[in-house]
Amino acid sequence: MNTLENILIRENILSEKKLEKAKKEALETNSPLEKILTKNKYLSSKDIILAKSKMYGLRIIDLNTFPIALDAISLVPENVARDYNIIPVIKTGNTISIATSNPMDIEAIESVELHSHCRVETVLSNVDDIHQAIETYFGVFGKISELLKNTEQDQLDAQTEVASSKIAETKTIEGPISQIIKLMIIQAVNTGASDIHLEPLETRLRVRLRIDGILQETFTYEKKYQAALISSAKLMCSLDIAEKRIPQDGRLRITVKTRPIDLRVSTFPAMHGEKMVFRILDKESANVDISQLGITGDSLELLLKIIKQPHGIFLVTGPTGSGKTTTLYSVLNKVNTPKVNIITMEDPVEFDLDTVNQGQVNVKAGLTFAKGLRAMMRQDPDIVMIGEIRDSETAEISIQAALTGHLVLSTLHTNSAPGAVVRLVEMGVEPFLLASSLLGVLAQRLVRRLCPKCKKSYTPESSLIKRLGLDAETKYTFYQATGCRACGRTGYKGRAGIYELMEPTNEIRTLIVEGKSSNEIRDLAVSQGMLTLQADGIQRVISGITSIEEILRVAGDS
Repeated sequence: MNTLENILIRENILSEKKLEKAKKEALETNSPLEKILTKNKYLSSKDIILAKSKMYGLRIIDLNTFPIALDAISLVPENVARDYNIIPVIKTGNTISIATSNPMDIEAIESVELHSHCRVETVLSNVDDIHQAIETYFGVFGKISELLKNTEQDQLDAQTEVASSKIAETKTIEGPISQIIKLMIIQAVNTGASDIHLEPLETRLRVRLRIDGILQETFTYEKKYQAALISSAKLMCSLDIAEKRIPQDGRLRITVKTRPIDLRVSTFPAMHGEKMVFRILDKESANVDISQLGITGDSLELLLKIIKQPHGIFLVTGPTGSGKTTTLYSVLNKVNTPKVNIITMEDPVEFDLDTVNQGQVNVKAGLTFAKGLRAMMRQDPDIVMIGEIRDSETAEISIQAALTGHLVLSTLHTNSAPGAVVRLVEMGVEPFLLASSLLGVLAQRLVRRLCPKCKKSYTPESSLIKRLGLDAETKYTFYQATGCRACGRTGYKGRAGIYELMEPTNEIRTLIVEGKSSNEIRDLAVSQGMLTLQADGIQRVISGITSIEEILRVAGDS
């Protein structure tokens, strides 16, 4: 007989001795055998699910990554899900799939059939993951599901029609669709997401959240809701509802638990409809003290020395989403006193900084970074901050400002600190002017922090130690991601910065004037004590903040 017990023994998942011991305890305590097996750590929940998959011929799904459909959630009452520890995951035609750890629970299947009026198909999942999914999807997601369930097609059509009409220019859509958008934002804020992506696909509307730098699919809507959701979201952001052919940008503010949340919104015309991205602007990041960035030791002392200089240019480099704005704001907060005049030109202004004069690029009106910078120089500034040096004109004016008695702060999109030098020269900045004005370059990245509740220690192999350039005679303890309920099974929670700070010494300035490559400048800087991004990241690995896999993913293997 192909029982669970037989499969566990046959597949060498469990010894007969442990099985008999567990069966005896289950009988004595009147407890389920599976509970005793996991309680005594004879087996993991994963082991049991794998055995059941072989026993029943059912597929296993990972609820931490599987995109659960809200229209499926809306068909099953919360009490049914909790009573039977099941979670509906997707509806296809007249069939609804439910994740369960007990596929032989006929009562659960009949109850789902009764409420959903659908044929039920079962898939297997970890019992703890099912419980967590119930808590998640019958919270904020449950409210969204209920709103969808109670929205009739004629209401949906009416809201879409209003949103698409000229009336929408002066009216706000009120009703379930706008509430869904707000609930979606609340969920994103509560999970610590930085961005919300609404992505029209061929057969559905997908919603992904960027959490700790990684996109995770969290919502999926039936295609019929797409027009109303996108139109309502655009209207909330004061965008042109009728215009669907060109990209648009807007802003939105909502309140979450008495806390005002600002969002920067953009649209993009894609093949199956308009894609929308909401960037959640964390006001707290504008007030981060420079000592809390994660720059440590000599690098922090050097940074503080650099920004105290009365004139010159200081650059922060890195890809989009690497925390450059947070770093620049922390520098501005550090140098901001009643005795100096600080003016910024940003694209856009993300946060209001107290007593700082902030300007914003307006390309449509002809106000570019270059024109804004020229105007700023007539405002008697001591310190100027340019959101980004994008072109040769802005680069040249920035260098001239740095040479004429101003402290200039800005960003560049380069992969390394030495790379910023070559990039500016390529833009047309004279090497001798750059060498004279450059105070320092800070390259940075954000890496995911290991979850403190589930990270697991291990001793790295000697080959890895050698590859990383560490002392082969020293015994190191590294940590790796495992995953638990607290971190959503990812193994990571939150992010930390890694940095590469280069101060141009006389020797480095000579290389700049001579037009040397970024690799030559890098080699000299390292020989003079500069920590590369990877070297700084390895220090974070040794201190248990992150994993070596995360450092290699973000900073590369060089």
